[in-house]
Amino acid sequence: MSEARITEVPPAGTLPAQRYAFAEVVYVLNGHGMTTVWDDHGGRRTFEWQPRSLFCLPRHCHHQIANARGDRSARLLNYNYLPMAMSAIPEPEFFFDNPFAVASPLVDLEESFSEAKVLVDPDEEGGRWRGDRAVWIGNFFPDMQTWNKLIPFHGRGAGGRVVCIQFPRAGMGAHMSVFNSQKYKNGHKHGPGRVIVIPKGEGSSVLWPEGGEKIVCPWNEATIFVPPENWHHQHFNVGSGEARYLALSLAPQFRGTNYRH
Repeated sequence: MSEARITEVPPAGTLPAQRYAFAEVVYVLNGHGMTTVWDDHGGRRTFEWQPRSLFCLPRHCHHQIANARGDRSARLLNYNYLPMAMSAIPEPEFFFDNPFAVASPLVDLEESFSEAKVLVDPDEEGGRWRGDRAVWIGNFFPDMQTWNKLIPFHGRGAGGRVVCIQFPRAGMGAHMSVFNSQKYKNGHKHGPGRVIVIPKGEGSSVLWPEGGEKIVCPWNEATIFVPPENWHHQHFNVGSGEARYLALSLAPQFRGTNYRH
């Protein structure tokens, strides 16, 4: 349903320019660097990233990633819906370096690399809500460990807080849940393809299939794990400070399969 991979950029290295026909979300596990995004109509944007930055590479645009440090490598978590797309169109050439271009895609996207904005609902001052969650839209979030625009997440208990994220014109999103020391989140299960990465904290998650044996997954900063489809799972903060987990979202077709205890 989705692809997740780790990309290592060598010290002072620059990766070859790429162009995808799909959007891709990138979370910085460690390192400092910069990314340049450009289209075929003169639109161009360069931004710098650091550990725990989150950004989205827009479809039909070129991009190039460079490591700003000469003494150490950088590691990135890349996430996309390519496997599902290739189940419909199995030719790789359709998705990589496809010359198809939309009219000036960066004209609308350039501002979103600078500052995320809350989606405004005319009927609700302060942002649009999805259930009990406010949704922020942008292509670049500088540091998910220090992001403080959070609201209570009553549906998951533990006095937790949450931010929901959408990436413009990408059909992709994420949410980050924050909960305090020695607390846990209510258990739940959902459909396939969600990848979880830890921006902060120390804890463990318990995962189990219906009627099956429980598996304990310990985690700390930069841990990555994937709850299998329809497996129950529950998150526990065992550290002395707050914990944060960032969930890279399911494809929209499967978001309605969530189930909470």
